[in-house]
Amino acid sequence: EKAYQRRWSAAEIGAEWLQMEEWIKGEAGRGKGVMSPWTPMEVKGQEIHCWGRIYRYTNTLFPVQVTSLGEEHFSEAPYFLLRQGTKTHKFQDASVEIERVSDELVRVKTRSVSGPFVLKLEKEYEFDGMGKVKFSLSGTKGPVEIDALELVLPLKAAKSAMFHYIASYGGYPPDTDVGAVAQAGFVLDKFHELIWLGDMRSGFCWFAENMENWRITDEKAIQVLEPEKNGARLLRIKLGDRQFLLKDEWKLVFGMQAT
Repeated sequence: EKAYQRRWSAAEIGAEWLQMEEWIKGEAGRGKGVMSPWTPMEVKGQEIHCWGRIYRYTNTLFPVQVTSLGEEHFSEAPYFLLRQGTKTHKFQDASVEIERVSDELVRVKTRSVSGPFVLKLEKEYEFDGMGKVKFSLSGTKGPVEIDALELVLPLKAAKSAMFHYIASYGGYPPDTDVGAVAQAGFVLDKFHELIWLGDMRSGFCWFAENMENWRITDEKAIQVLEPEKNGARLLRIKLGDRQFLLKDEWKLVFGMQAT
């Protein structure tokens, strides 16, 4: 009988469970501090420094620039576009609060207001450059209608020469793929958990575990990389495309990282 066909006994399952509990409750791998070659997090004004990378804010919702190995990736600061009827609200400028929590973590809180909306981001940057972004949108004067919302990441075309994207539902092309970025860019009609753009030296990636709390009717053109224009490319992430009444805070979580 093959091992994978054999049924486990209750005693065997219990023994495995005890070993797992020992690992979960133990202290192995939980040491504090930053191991070499990573370096402790630094804050210099509105700049966040970690190993080989700088995230620089200039009173902006997101970093106005991300630098990896001394090379810049953004053509301008990323922003959100919110459509409300015939009006479009752009959230880019913001108040910025930065706190160095420890050698391993820096927390950034940004706040942007447009029309009847206030958009807040809480970002936690870790020593490996990973940034966890907690998004919160609410009305300044009570419930308010929303028609659509998208995140726009403006990237330098020269630093978007190559791509890599990942989909959990398919580990092979075209669902998960890598290669040179075509002049026309690309349009993804199914959600991909991670999209990386860069070159042979460095890159930038956006990622999310799932679409929890996204307000979309379908996944058509959910992630789009536009053709090059004036030395830049826009990566657009569709977070909402159907009308709804915003009564309480709308919350989402995603991530970003310079590589």
